[in-house]
Order: sequence, then C-alpha cells, then structure tokens
Amino acid sequence: MSPVADTDYNEDYALTFSSYSLVGSGVDQGDLYDLFNAYITNFNATLTKLDADSGVTDTTYNSLWALDVADIAGYGLNKTGMYDGSICSLMNDIKTKFSGVTAKLDADAGVEDTDYASTLDFSVPTDILTIDFEDQGSIVDYMTTVTTQFNTLLTKLDADAA
Repeated sequence: MSPVADTDYNEDYALTFSSYSLVGSGVDQGDLYDLFNAYITNFNATLTKLDADSGVTDTTYNSLWALDVADIAGYGLNKTGMYDGSICSLMNDIKTKFSGVTAKLDADAGVEDTDYASTLDFSVPTDILTIDFEDQGSIVDYMTTVTTQFNTLLTKLDADAA
C-alpha cells in the first residue's frame, strides 16, 4: 500500500475561521456566505486533488461527494439574506458529503490511515435540524466544528503522505 503522495493539502486549502465576522451573538450574513463559499470551494478542490493524487487509488471523490458551488444560490443563500431552512439544508449537505469522503478515504487502498471517519466525522446539532432555529450561536459553533474538522482532515492527509 502506498500513502497519499501530496503533502500540501493543508497549505493549499486550510480555512481560517477568524477571518470572518462570526460570533455567537450575531452573524454577519455576508461573512457567513463567504465562509460557506470558501468551504465549498476548498472542499471541492481537495476532492479534485485526491482524484489526481498518485498515491490515492480511487478517482471518484469529486464526482461522488462535491458540493455544487453554483447551488449555493440554489440554497437561497446570498450576502444580503438567508432563509433558515436553506442554511439547514446546506449544513446537512456539508455533513453528509464530509462523512462520505471520510468513509471513502478509510476504504481507499492507497490511503494508509483507516480512521478518518472515526476521528473526524461530526454531527449536526439538533437545533440546526429544525427550520425555525433562532440561535445564531449554533451556526457559529457548527461552522467552527466544520472548519476545524476540515483542517484536521487536510493535516491528516499530509501526515498520511509522510
């Protein structure tokens, strides 16, 4: 078994949560939109990089698990307004796609680590699963978790190659 070949996943795609104006008591919708967009863009770029990585066996990460950047508007999200139900749908899709990728990495013969899902998967908080949540702190907490787990995934991929 050969490991992941590239060692610059983190350098290329890590997200810096602190560059967005998001706090538990209030969320700047433009910054939340920008964070969602940055996550989707970097997540998809990571999948494309995995597909091209000479150490990774599978080449269908992007075709199976990519989030459609064009659909961010389809979720009803834009810089000036967002519907709670749309945010819920996107957050659920983020979790589902992330979990699909970690399971695929665990099963990939070209990836040495086999504990991506058990160490990185996260759940969607119950209050985010409802359409009428009002607690913006839940959104911030969730996106903090998403960003942390995504960055940890990138670091783990780099370590797999080492």
